[in-house]
Formats: sequence, C-alpha cells, structure tokens
Amino acid sequence: MPTDATEKADLGFALWERRHWINASAVEAYLDDLSMRHGRRNPRLLRLRQLWMEDNRARNYRADRLRQQMVKRLWTGCIEYNREPRQFYPETLLKPSFLQYSFEVLEWSLRTADWISEVTELNAL
Repeated sequence: MPTDATEKADLGFALWERRHWINASAVEAYLDDLSMRHGRRNPRLLRLRQLWMEDNRARNYRADRLRQQMVKRLWTGCIEYNREPRQFYPETLLKPSFLQYSFEVLEWSLRTADWISEVTELNAL
C-alpha cells in the first residue's frame, strides 16, 4: 500500500502501468483456459490465480489514486493554494471538452491560458 513517502513513485508507476494495461478479462480468460487444460486444482494454477488477484487489486488501487490525484492537482492549480498563485484559469474546469475523470492518462497540466497550442505542441512530440 502506498504511503505519503512513496506517493510520487506510486503515481509514476501508475502512469507507466496505464500505458501497458492488460484487460482483466483477457487475463481471466487465459487463466480459465489453463484450468481447462490442467485442472482447476492444479497448485501452480491456484498460485497464479492468487497472484493475479493481488496484482489486479493493487493495480486498480493505483489507477483510482491516479485519477483522484490528477483532479486534485488540476483543482488546486485553478485557485490560490498554499500561498501559491494559480497556475491557470478556473474556466478550464468549465470547458465542455474537459473530462473530470478521463479514460486516458493526462500527462501534462496547462502552463498558460493557450491550451490549444500546448496540446498541438504535445502532439508533435
């Protein structure tokens, strides 16, 4: 479980993991196929299924935490927070194209009010 001391590393790993995500249903189908071939009580298969359940639980926790952290950082960037000036305009949150909980990873935050040119610059990479 992540702690405040490991939060940055956990979020970095969650970002990497989202780029290499394997659907849980694909893993479950593979494990079901193995159980048909080797039997449901095969010790290695039972251990593999247990490890998958632990990994999937941790992976979902990291993804949830990542989504929460992204929204928190955006909201705090729109207001004066901890005596720091806002980083961009609060109107950003009201744009119809802005998804509060995106399905894709948001690996950047706005530096200026001209978000169109920033997205264009990012897409050019």
